[in-house]
Amino acid sequence: MAVRKTHSIDNLTEVDLEKHFVISDGLAHLPPGTLCGPLQEPTITTNWGILEVCLTGTGPFDLPQLIVASNSQDQQNIALPLKFLRTLQDGSVVFGTPVSRERLKRTLFLIPSLRSCAIETITTRVIPISGRYAAWKLAQGLLKSPALALRSVAKHNLGYRFEDWPRRPNLKEMARVVLDVASRNFPNPDSLYFGCDPSYSFWTNDKYETLIPRKMITREHMSFPLQVAVILDEETDPDSLALTLNSLLAAGMQREMISLIQNGAILSKLHGFALTHETDFLGSIALPEDDRFLIVLKSGDCISRDFLNLCNSIDDSQVSCAYFDHDLLVSNGTYARSEFKPDCSPATLLFRNYPSRAVIVRASLINELLKKIPRLASAGLAGVIYGASIEAALTKEQAVAHLSIPAIHLSEVSAGRISEQFADEKQARDLLMRKYAPNLFIESSDIGGAAWYAKKPVSRKITIVIPTKNQVG
Repeated sequence: MAVRKTHSIDNLTEVDLEKHFVISDGLAHLPPGTLCGPLQEPTITTNWGILEVCLTGTGPFDLPQLIVASNSQDQQNIALPLKFLRTLQDGSVVFGTPVSRERLKRTLFLIPSLRSCAIETITTRVIPISGRYAAWKLAQGLLKSPALALRSVAKHNLGYRFEDWPRRPNLKEMARVVLDVASRNFPNPDSLYFGCDPSYSFWTNDKYETLIPRKMITREHMSFPLQVAVILDEETDPDSLALTLNSLLAAGMQREMISLIQNGAILSKLHGFALTHETDFLGSIALPEDDRFLIVLKSGDCISRDFLNLCNSIDDSQVSCAYFDHDLLVSNGTYARSEFKPDCSPATLLFRNYPSRAVIVRASLINELLKKIPRLASAGLAGVIYGASIEAALTKEQAVAHLSIPAIHLSEVSAGRISEQFADEKQARDLLMRKYAPNLFIESSDIGGAAWYAKKPVSRKITIVIPTKNQVG
């Protein structure tokens, strides 16, 4: 069936990526699940149309998702998969989906890929289509998955006024009403397509909504006193740094709350963010009246889109340290290998820094700790954070919160950097143990410093663990 095209060049709209993201070499490097938009509302002369999205850049471009934001906060958003249409001569890729005029009146966002991708431009346009073509596409969706389509229609049409149905309907009037109901739910939503590793992505999105947002979080709900320090070194890659900064900006972080910590010979300025050194940064946050939280990331680390909203759930003013579960952002650009952590365990924390970089600590706690143990500053910023975690766990365990959501995605670290990390952690731990556990000696194991054991136990108590899985024995 032919599609009537009545569009003009004026129907093209381009998303201003530079307004919301950091650009590196002309590309916006975006972590998986990044929202782009809101898209400018396109004009349409019919009740239905084909929304086309043109993506240019190095990609990769998995099947993108169009997020239709609900008008009210108590409703769920709608996820529309965009299907591949064609590749243009300049290498850009065009995706599209049928949409109704009613749907275009809502706020539209775009998730360009479910993997880390690099984008140069995003251009959208709407091609009007006839009612007959729209009815044909709706019938195709009903035939392909009738149960999903009917369930979705029921969910998104709960408030429909059935008194608007004609009192003496004829076939034409019935068809008009059916298409009117379907237009607000056209085409079939909530069908998610995933990229090269669907199993983990699907599971995490279903459980934690890490990729497809089911509810839109507005910026006024993202206020949280958080200072972010991103550590740079001689191995820092500009693209990985842009990935980290874009994840922070996409989560609602303000640029003035992001500090780049220079540990090597880096440029004097990068992406418009001012650089500073560890000593200067520690001096700036170690103020008695400072009640912010601090998180220290490395270049390549990312936070989830709803990270600040999750931090706002820490409503206890006595909480001085909070840590999250985390997973890894692997080389193919997807999330993998979740690490689910125990609740606060001071003994375990002495042996292993299980919060890793997925931890936020109050600046006031760091200030108090540096006054008690000034030498801790020599362990570096990461060592100070680890020492503050130990201090919070040992002195006020109830003030440590565990949010069991993989809301932070850590980058893979080279072997050399792991050795440096363990050296800083060892220095911080030794300084804390001289104060709190002078009779406990911990040495690294033979497994590359990845585990620790006690030479001399604190007491003669013995712990016996009896596994009871499946009630065997």
